[in-house]
Amino acid sequence: MNVKVQLSVVWLVFLCLVPILHVLATLCTTPKHGPEGVVKRGLTVLKAGFQFPFAGGPRTLVFQALSWILLCISLLIGKGAIQIPCWDGYSLTPEGIPPCGLWTDDDIFSLHVYNVLGAMALFSAPMSVAFMVKSILVFDPKSASHRRGMTGTRAWWWRQWKDAQQTIEWDVSCLPSKLTASYVVVILGLLWSLVGVGLLFAQPLHGGLGTPLGTACYIFSVICFILSAFTIHGLGGLLRHTSKVDSESDDISGSFPVGDAQRLTRSRQGQWKFWMPFKGGAIFVATQATGWVLMSSALAVLFVMIAVAITRTAEFAQNFIYFQMHSLTITAGVTALIAECVLALSLLFFNARNLVRGKEPISTIWHRVSQGAQHVLVMSILYIPMHITLAVIVSSFFIVQPLTALVLWIGILPIYYMATGIGFAEKTGSREWPAFQKWLGGEAERVLPMWFGSLSVQVEQGATFHPDQSYVFGYLPHGLYPLGAAYLPILPSFRNLFPDIKPATLSASIVFQLPVLRDLLLWTGLREVTRSTFKRTLRERKSLILVPGGQAELVETHKFPRQSWLKASSTSGHCAFYSGHKGFVRLALQEGAHLVPIIVFGEVTSLRNFIDTPRLHRWTYKVLGFPLPYLIGGKFGVLPFPSRHGLKFIIGRPIKPPCLHGELPTEEQVSHYHEIFYNNARDLWNEHRKNFPGYENIEAILV
Repeated sequence: MNVKVQLSVVWLVFLCLVPILHVLATLCTTPKHGPEGVVKRGLTVLKAGFQFPFAGGPRTLVFQALSWILLCISLLIGKGAIQIPCWDGYSLTPEGIPPCGLWTDDDIFSLHVYNVLGAMALFSAPMSVAFMVKSILVFDPKSASHRRGMTGTRAWWWRQWKDAQQTIEWDVSCLPSKLTASYVVVILGLLWSLVGVGLLFAQPLHGGLGTPLGTACYIFSVICFILSAFTIHGLGGLLRHTSKVDSESDDISGSFPVGDAQRLTRSRQGQWKFWMPFKGGAIFVATQATGWVLMSSALAVLFVMIAVAITRTAEFAQNFIYFQMHSLTITAGVTALIAECVLALSLLFFNARNLVRGKEPISTIWHRVSQGAQHVLVMSILYIPMHITLAVIVSSFFIVQPLTALVLWIGILPIYYMATGIGFAEKTGSREWPAFQKWLGGEAERVLPMWFGSLSVQVEQGATFHPDQSYVFGYLPHGLYPLGAAYLPILPSFRNLFPDIKPATLSASIVFQLPVLRDLLLWTGLREVTRSTFKRTLRERKSLILVPGGQAELVETHKFPRQSWLKASSTSGHCAFYSGHKGFVRLALQEGAHLVPIIVFGEVTSLRNFIDTPRLHRWTYKVLGFPLPYLIGGKFGVLPFPSRHGLKFIIGRPIKPPCLHGELPTEEQVSHYHEIFYNNARDLWNEHRKNFPGYENIEAILV
């Protein structure tokens, strides 16, 4: 079976699906207690089939009309197109010319026309099916508005809807709920985006940008992306965020008190609308803005490509920078797909109560937009700087030739490291940015509770701190991503508790090798954890924070109960503290610094490793120095943002060091204070775990 026959079969299957879906929807919504007898029952179903488009509201009517129109178009243009021998276009050379040189220009032109018509027929058939599915999902006999004084087409539609309502009692119990329908619509929209990306990848197989069929692939992909955006944002949001309004409206009918009338009015004002500028909540506005900006950028690139083809400048694309333009097109398609995913994600953050506050002044609107933008920026800085850097590096290999991109990165990165490493900033902290720390700390304390559910910093009762003394704060447990150790000292709540103590956080040297993340850490005041940096920081700042367990403790994270990864529970389990490192205790005693345990609740369960293989992690840690595979996710199980489990920092009592009189501590002293530190940390965990939901039965152990 050749390609032409395969595509013809697919085309016929889609054409048959449209009437089949219409008949199934009619059978499901027609009452089962209708007239007796096969003939009467059949006539009732037949009548219901004709009245179905008019009975479900204006959206059902529009989608039904589009479905049947596209079906007819596909039949008309596809009937002749599938009869030509080269309809699939695969028998042409990459330039769109038949291999046989005996064909005339008219034959070649006719062949291109039939190829494009065949592609249109094949493209129209699934579109027809999609609109039929949408018409069924939005079918609602109660959605027509009871208005008077309508004329023309609206009056005719009203009469048709009224007749359908009077003759048939539609049963919608078999149809999915609006919430379920919204998920189906969003999936349908994402499928359209995947089709659009697939067309861009398949475009070179049809002759490239310079051929009519290749240009048609660009046009069809643009249509796919536009349909996907309108499907996800328009119809998906409408179905998801009007189900509550409709249920509330059903409860308030007939004559009702003034209070209920006002409640219904506010409910209707809070309905989803396609155009809602700066409304729906700060997170919703920020994600919507991101999605539409990405979508606009991708469509702009694709429109330029189409203009190049239509103006017959395709030779420039094919002969000079064809590869670069095709790579740019693929990047635009992937960007459009990411934009659709962002738009789908934004539906989860829509806040209908935000729509009923009335008109706000421009200053208030811009303030809320600014807050939303800062929210997105803060979470991006804290949780996805590595993802953004990797995305930029990978996309560069699609925008330009891979060899060119490789040469550029080889030339740029050494210059970047030389420029950002002036003054040995990772050892001296010379690139600290106080203004950035103040902004990030304040915004983090405002934003993180929205993700974690709560955020608090507490000091153990009876603990006293003096600014003229030195402190080494030990942060436990390490978990998968001990980000709290980095931003804890810049949180306003921490600085209010310790106004004269400003510790610097020491981190593994590997994190300072990653572009962008390196700069963010240096601006925040982090330094690499080495013996010389440890002593230098204590003498300059008199305090520091480090994670004593290190990556060895990261490997032990699997001991935490699995049930607590996704949902806080009272499942019993263990939280492992790795106590094999004594170097920080020895250095603290040498410098006369107090040891202070810091316990964090909620951070371990905010993220999870998708591939949890303890043995493999231990082996890769011993061989490579870092546990692999390392692929973390949190929110909704897949996003790299923290899930909602709460976040609490408990700062313990300082452990006073011995008076050494300039001598080095003995091994017995190091072991003694090492044991005191970890015993205090374990007791601090076990004492406060009962006050943190989900951690009541999780006991700290030393490994």
